[in-house]
Amino acid sequence: EDIRKCFDALMNKSFNDARKELVQIQMNGGLAIEDMLSGIFNLVVKTNMPKDMKTFLVKQMAETEYRLAFATNEKIQLASVIATFYLARQQLETVMKASK
Repeated sequence: EDIRKCFDALMNKSFNDARKELVQIQMNGGLAIEDMLSGIFNLVVKTNMPKDMKTFLVKQMAETEYRLAFATNEKIQLASVIATFYLARQQLETVMKASK
């Protein structure tokens, strides 16, 4: 349930609102960012979205997970994931508008 809330926030909320929600989920549920990434990855793979968007998201999440292995700042990496989803959503909106 927490992973689904994270995914929904990443897909639908503003950067600041998504960050607040993900931080709250982490604090209340004790969810590590690595676990969050793993669960979100599973949802991305299963979700019906354009292949380019899916590829972009998976690649960026893999890079975030790699950086986390080297003890980088979790807050910065969480912000990076949120920014990645925000950019992917912006790209999708641009494509949708252009195809109308």
